[in-house]
Parts: sequence; C-alpha cells; structure tokens
Amino acid sequence: MNLSDSDASSLASSELFDAPKGPPLAKPLLQAALRAREEAERNQQARTGDPSKGDHLAALNQPLNLSDSDDSSLASSELFDAPKGPPPPKPLLQAALRAREEAERNQQARTGDPCKGDHLAKLNQPLNLSDSDDSSLASSELFDAPKGPPPAKPLLQAAIRAREEAERNQQARTGDPSKGDHLATLNQPSNLSDSDMSSLASSELFDAPKGPPPAKPLLQAAIRAREEAERNQQARTGDPSKGDHLATLNQPSNLSDSDDSSLASSELFDAPKGPPPPKPLLQAAIRAREQAERSAKARTGDPSKGDHLAALNQPMNLSDSDA
Repeated sequence: MNLSDSDASSLASSELFDAPKGPPLAKPLLQAALRAREEAERNQQARTGDPSKGDHLAALNQPLNLSDSDDSSLASSELFDAPKGPPPPKPLLQAALRAREEAERNQQARTGDPCKGDHLAKLNQPLNLSDSDDSSLASSELFDAPKGPPPAKPLLQAAIRAREEAERNQQARTGDPSKGDHLATLNQPSNLSDSDMSSLASSELFDAPKGPPPAKPLLQAAIRAREEAERNQQARTGDPSKGDHLATLNQPSNLSDSDDSSLASSELFDAPKGPPPPKPLLQAAIRAREQAERSAKARTGDPSKGDHLAALNQPMNLSDSDA
C-alpha cells in the first residue's frame, strides 16, 4: 500500500465545528435547545408557508379553477348568530338547558302531542274508523267507585280482602270438610253402598288401652319395642345357651357322637404357670420379641459360625479350591 504524510493526520476541531464566538454560555444545553427549536420553526414555516400571507395551503390540493372570491373567508357573523346581551353567569349550564329544550321540542315534533291525540299517528291504526274511536273508558267503567272515605291503611286492608277472597275461592273449589263434600273433586268409587259414609272407629284399628296410661308413654313404648325386637331376633337365630344359634348356618352332613363336644381352653392354650405377672401386656410383648428373634436366627443362621449363608443360593458342584 502507498501511504502519504497526511494519512496519520487527524481532523482538528476547527475543521469539523465552527469556532465558538465569545465566552461559553452559562447554560449551554438550554441555549442549544432554544436554537434547535428556532431552527425547526424556521424549517417548518419554509415548508408550509406563512398563514398571515395565505401561502400555508400551497402544498395542499387546490381547486383548478380560481375566482376572485377564493381568497375570501367566512366571518364569524356568517357562521354563528351574534350573542344578544351580556354572556350568562353559567354559560355551560345555560347551553345544556337550551340543548335539552331543543331535544324535547324535536322529540315532540316527531312523536306528536299526547294531549291532542296525535302521538299514535305513526303507529298501526285500524282501517275502519267510527265515531266512538276517540272515546275512552272512564274510571267508573273499569273500577267500582270507592264507598266511603279511604281506610287508614289501604295496603293492609287490600291484603286482608285479597286473602279472604282467596280463602272463599279455595273453599268453593275444594268443598267444606264439615259437610263431607271436600272430596267431591277427587276420584270416588263408581259403586256406592250404604256403608260408604261409615268410618272405622279407633277400637277397630287399635287395641284399647288397658289401665291408665303410663307416666312416660314414649319411654315405655321404646322399652316394649326393644323387648319385642330382641324376642324376634332370638326366635330367628336361636338360643346360644342351647346350641341352636347355629341352626340356620351351614352344618356338616355326617354327624358323629363327638360333634357336640367342644374344645376346652386347656386344649387350645397352655395352662398358665404360677401367678400372673404384674404387667401381663409388657411381659407378653417381651416374650413375643424374644420368640421373633429366635425364629429369625433359626432361619438365617449364626454369622459367627458361618452358616448365615445356608439359605442363600450356593454352587452345586464344590471343589477343593472353593474353600
């Protein structure tokens, strides 16, 4: 490569930036920001034009055919009505009230005036009209006129009358139980006899009580029910003291003379030797642990004798070098 004397030279600050004029500013960042904003405003005005001279619309779409009145603008008096008198103290509230009144007038104009009967003009109306179509039912034709002054508690009185009316209607539908016609609407037998109206007396359904009632009838009834249940259970299962409680279970088909004999306790368990220990449960646990240790040692062998591996898999063919 060919290098020159200027290759190692670096651009000095004066070759990149303008040398500052005068002493440095007190707030250089603020001054730089102000200059940048002024520069941006000048560039924006150069691009869009000056609104005071009318050239800010030069870059926008303009009509091809121009006339003398194109530069004229509508004045405020041509767009809005000039205010009359001084402004109100609450202009927003007054504007809201006027807007609501205007909306109500528009709504009334669209729907009609109910006072004049034209609020139904846009609804479906009958094709054939008569002279009585405009007549309305008076209150006296729909409701009975009240008799006398209104009650002190009209809602309570109305509720009481409604309940009485409902009770009368219910009684009229179901009949009077005292007269025997409350079952008239239920299914009745087709064939009637003279004894249909007779009812069973209590003596025909239940046994007459003997003697005066007990002091605690519920307790006595519970005791009698328990005794009755025990007797029924004993009758079904048999009496264990007589040996017939197994009568309903599976029994051997071939019986022998010794079938009724039972094993005595001495034939099942070793007779205890000496008096019982002061803590029988503790002594039984100690004996069970010792018995378990002896059983485990018998199964696994004694490691001190080398026979603890006797129960494991051993080679079948032994040679002199196995030991």
